[in-house]
Amino acid sequence: MRILALFAVVLALALPSWAVVAGERLSPVLEYVLQAGPGQYDAYFGYLNNNAVAVTIPVGADNRFTGVQDRGQPSVFQPGRQVAVFVVRFDGNDLVWTLKGPDGNTRTATASKNHVIPPGTADLSLTATGLINGQGDAEVTFTLANLGPYLATNAKVQISLPGGFTLVDSVAEEGATQRTPTGLQWDLPVLASKASRRIRVIARGDRTQGNTEVRGNCAHQGPDPNPSNNHASYTIAGQAGGAADNGLESNGRLALLLARRWALRETGGPRGKSRIRLAEGRPDTELGALLPACGPAETVAVASAPADLIGVTNAASVAGADYVDGNGNRQGAVLAIATDSGLYEHAKAVCERVARGVLEQIRAIRVNGLPFLMAKIRRGDGAIEYAVSFAVSPAGVPWRVDSRWNPALAPRFNGTRVLNFQVWAANAEFAEGLVAGILERMPRAVSDDPDVAPPAVFVRSARYQSGTLRLELERLDASIQTVTVAGSLALTEPGQRSWVEYEVPFAPAVTVPTGPFFDFDFRMGEDPAYVADGAWSYWVAPEDGRVAEFEVLAQPSTGADHGGAPVERGIRASGRVETYVSFFRHLLPKALPVDLRAFAAIEFTAAGEGTLEVIPVKSSIRTPAAQYRRRFPLTGGGERLRLDLTGFDAHDVTTLYFNVLGTGAFDLRIEDVRLVPNPGE
Repeated sequence: MRILALFAVVLALALPSWAVVAGERLSPVLEYVLQAGPGQYDAYFGYLNNNAVAVTIPVGADNRFTGVQDRGQPSVFQPGRQVAVFVVRFDGNDLVWTLKGPDGNTRTATASKNHVIPPGTADLSLTATGLINGQGDAEVTFTLANLGPYLATNAKVQISLPGGFTLVDSVAEEGATQRTPTGLQWDLPVLASKASRRIRVIARGDRTQGNTEVRGNCAHQGPDPNPSNNHASYTIAGQAGGAADNGLESNGRLALLLARRWALRETGGPRGKSRIRLAEGRPDTELGALLPACGPAETVAVASAPADLIGVTNAASVAGADYVDGNGNRQGAVLAIATDSGLYEHAKAVCERVARGVLEQIRAIRVNGLPFLMAKIRRGDGAIEYAVSFAVSPAGVPWRVDSRWNPALAPRFNGTRVLNFQVWAANAEFAEGLVAGILERMPRAVSDDPDVAPPAVFVRSARYQSGTLRLELERLDASIQTVTVAGSLALTEPGQRSWVEYEVPFAPAVTVPTGPFFDFDFRMGEDPAYVADGAWSYWVAPEDGRVAEFEVLAQPSTGADHGGAPVERGIRASGRVETYVSFFRHLLPKALPVDLRAFAAIEFTAAGEGTLEVIPVKSSIRTPAAQYRRRFPLTGGGERLRLDLTGFDAHDVTTLYFNVLGTGAFDLRIEDVRLVPNPGE
């Protein structure tokens, strides 16, 4: 007893900020219902036990069913998520299992004939792992699993190789294979419930081309209740993005400030990036201590985090790491952000879609027994990333993990400190390994969700163009026929926001005529999304001048048409210049580059005094003095001006700068900026 008491004292001293919770959640779970015969049904139940040890609850008032209390349910509940533990036959009317857990809360799970799964239903799951063998070929193993409840008949897996790759060999545990023009088809006449089979394919090709993947898609003859896990891929070549380059999207409330931050990033401004290996100098911080010093596949963690999130977002502290292999290639990254109250407001999937990325897939996974959602994202530059995002409340032990797709819909951690994690990698297995490494550095972690599911409909991509919102959608529930796009919209940055809703028939591609706007923060079902135009803003050093007034002018719905593609909205500004004051317009959100080689000139209407210098900034030129520019005298009445692009390599223009030069007071107005196409285009 003295030893136990001493251990308790040592534990209390070692964990001064963690209060151990006496009793945790115990939740009954209905898995599914099957038809057993005329008027008879079988309900399969499981449970979630968040306690670290087995819990005993005798059948009775705290562990009972409606009608006959004892229906064969367990009285001893093992820790973790236990699936389909027992089955109860009933008549189809509501069958309720009631459990009172050690935390004192009573929870129920209800089965009825309305939950019946059609015969032949099988949830097929496809996963992929891979490696590069000694011959330099890609060896990819696809695992096809039938998660049930029925057997799957005529299961097929279509395997596609990237362009330029050829199939060297394939070995299947069962079934027949045949080559196709794009790869291979694998056929399994029958796959029993809870069974799995594997196939290994060897592909040869040019691995230097980057962003290449071997893809697989599965299907079977019957219904599949969860199409989100029917796709899998292995990235042969490609690098994940770095932690220091993430975590920041456009935001209507802070549009001007964020635009300046992107301008600083664009011109090579400091981001707080460090190249110190965590094993050599681990940050002595709450967040840094949770980042694994080594990642999967013998990678090492290199500290890398964007310091410019502080003061712009709701981040209170930031830590990050890139996981680099022996060849210096970045295989994955972790961005950890602490917030003092509530969730971090810039989600990975939202940020990447703003940056012209595509959300190709969302699937449920389990890591260390906890449920998560993994997103497959094709970034705007074509790189493939597998991302897992989750929030953790460190208030007490165990720590609580929230891995729902949109936890802001029903917040759990408001008013408390939250640790937000964004994890991504070039391959799914690597991303799961990083998540496991983070969880293992926590005292103990639990989830209050037995399972988490992808949204029934999600936005693959969102674009704004000339008064129109263009959406690419994915539907996981075939019964959904209409979708609602609802959120707050601003005409200018920063401007008054108004709530708008649009109900449209579901289609893979949807066009919503919104009229001109700067940004739209919206939701489709459970999926949060954000779309924006490039932002107007300004920058001036104190010694170079001062901006007294700055206003973004809304894009008129109608007006003078000078032809070409509009760079929407204009500006009006006044102040004093000593050397120069910069006003600028990013062509796309996050200062992404645009190919303007199809355009002959940039035209605009400008009014003011002094000299205006116009610079189309190229992302490939890092020295400001080397950028192409032209100067124009300004007049008070205003006139139409033209910047000729003939002979200018405009394949990567990010920003248009309008610099007021001179000394003295200034008053500037710029309107109706347009890109004039080349003749015949």
